[in-house]
Amino acid sequence: MSDDEGQFAIKQEERKKAFKKGVDSEDSRRKREDATIEIRKSKRDDQLMKRRKDTFTTPTQPVAFGMPAPSPQAMPPVGGGVARMDPALMMKVGI
Repeated sequence: MSDDEGQFAIKQEERKKAFKKGVDSEDSRRKREDATIEIRKSKRDDQLMKRRKDTFTTPTQPVAFGMPAPSPQAMPPVGGGVARMDPALMMKVGI
């Protein structure tokens, strides 16, 4: 019985060697891994580009407590009033 098992093992090894001679399993595995890595990198780059595009297209205005920031024209001229020491302007501004 052991002789039959030995020949069966030899035949099985020969079949494995003859199976797809043109394809190297290690090389195929390496190529699959490289392809997977490339796909992952391209997906990550696409996601980064989407995020960058979204941040550039959305308006970035400072919002405090749900109200937009006042425009510079609407703000009183603080610097000139303080330099002149005008008490009425200082009271208006809150200094």
